[in-house]
Amino acid sequence: YDNPYLMDPDGTYSTYEERLYAYSKERRRQLLNGDWTAITGQFFPEFSENTHVANLGIPEGCKIERWIDWGYSPNPGVCHWVACFPNGRLYIFAEWVFNGEGRQLQVASAVADRINSLTVSEIMPQVKGRLSKTIGDPSMWAKDGHTGESYEETFRRHGVRMIKADNDRVLGWGRFRAWLRPHPEGGRWAMWSPD
Repeated sequence: YDNPYLMDPDGTYSTYEERLYAYSKERRRQLLNGDWTAITGQFFPEFSENTHVANLGIPEGCKIERWIDWGYSPNPGVCHWVACFPNGRLYIFAEWVFNGEGRQLQVASAVADRINSLTVSEIMPQVKGRLSKTIGDPSMWAKDGHTGESYEETFRRHGVRMIKADNDRVLGWGRFRAWLRPHPEGGRWAMWSPD
């Protein structure tokens, strides 16, 4: 809609819009609105940057959780810091990605130390004392053949106590879709809050 050369003489874009009905809904969003987050075959088509991305403060009364998913390249690990609002909304307000492409691979003890460091010095000062729990990837409970210790045990020795997540993917996908729905209270349903 921002290209005047595609406009009809009557000031509308009817001719261009009609041509685009041969394309998928996502491709129409790309070409009409310049929405390049619309991807054909996207697993969570409900996600919209306009709806789910916001830069928010974290008010009193919100518990904070850490969510850790272990990984190595090409599927790196991640730690999310999540504000859990009393009304059921969730806001991911910080993340740290580790062991991804082009990064030096890190051992579990170094990852745990870095998560502690980030939590104490950079991420949590604004919400001090509200970390309620840390949820870890179930694969972190498997024993390592080299040290005889699981990643969970290493994390615990380094001050990051975790509870085991439920890794049921189908259940998780359904829960995530529920979180992406508009909130009954209305307004923006922001899930991710960038730096």
